[in-house]
Amino acid sequence: MADPHRFWPLVEPEIPWMHALLARLGVRTRDVPDVLQRALLAVHAQWGSYDAARPLRPWLRLFVQRSASDYRKRSDVLHEDVTLHGSVAAHEVDAQPLPDVALEAEERRALLLAALDTLDYDRRTVLVLVEFEGVAVAEIAAMLDLPVPTVHSRLRLARVDITAAVRRLAARRGQP
Repeated sequence: MADPHRFWPLVEPEIPWMHALLARLGVRTRDVPDVLQRALLAVHAQWGSYDAARPLRPWLRLFVQRSASDYRKRSDVLHEDVTLHGSVAAHEVDAQPLPDVALEAEERRALLLAALDTLDYDRRTVLVLVEFEGVAVAEIAAMLDLPVPTVHSRLRLARVDITAAVRRLAARRGQP
């Protein structure tokens, strides 16, 4: 059982990571703070069940993933066009890149986000957790209560889908 006085000191440093994960899971930039707050409220409500002997981040990931899933099921999210500009929290860097390098990186990032938006949510979740978060397939299977082969299948199909989507979108934009 977790000490209630340790909630904020343990959870606060994870908020930037939770924020970025929500964006990667398809939560619009303008909605990330609200969805993050809902996730944090759920974490706080369940804090007494957290086993402090276990790593915190995998436990938090469950709340973030569930909040993103609930968000994406809302009808106003399903029927609204999503703009990609700025949909992932910017990370501060020490040195500013050259303008042409920054523009190229932003175009690649926007292309990837647009491609991610074309994926089925279940496949997208697995792809983001494996490729961006470095979560093991077995851990994802346990987290989502799925057989390991199902997670492998979703990952394989997501990789095929994302590759096709990137090629298709790049061709539309006239990019190589």
